[in-house]
Amino acid sequence: MESPEVWFEDFGHANLVNGIAEVSLDPMYLETILIDDEHPMHVFVQVQGECEDVYVIPGKTGFTVKEKNGGASNVRFSYRLVAKRLHFPDHRFGNDPVWGPGDTRQYSERAPKRPLDYNEMVKQDEEAKKNWKPTPSPAINYPDAPQQEITRKAETKLK
Repeated sequence: MESPEVWFEDFGHANLVNGIAEVSLDPMYLETILIDDEHPMHVFVQVQGECEDVYVIPGKTGFTVKEKNGGASNVRFSYRLVAKRLHFPDHRFGNDPVWGPGDTRQYSERAPKRPLDYNEMVKQDEEAKKNWKPTPSPAINYPDAPQQEITRKAETKLK
């Protein structure tokens, strides 16, 4: 998935049992993301059978899927969830909090379009090596106080 923000996603499936399912997130996935009131996860559900509509109640380490109108179906569903990457919850477009405030797009290098022909690709690589110039790099301000607080909160939640 490409996005102007830094999201990590996961996929899975579960079953409604009597109209309800509790889904716990993979512990390794939880180590890579931040879920809090300012950065909730987003869950997208696709029911794979006959039932009433369903809704999602997100939590911090999992989510609940419930069937509407008191439904009590036993049906499989798949889900896709996205959550903000740990240490980068507020990174958007060219503003990179690791490198400090302001537009940081000047520090990015654009990848050139690659030719389909192998010999042309080799020629392009040789030209790139001959004409290479270093990209300027900013002073890194990581970890700053707000990022340390985000990290501390996330690590506390995992204990």
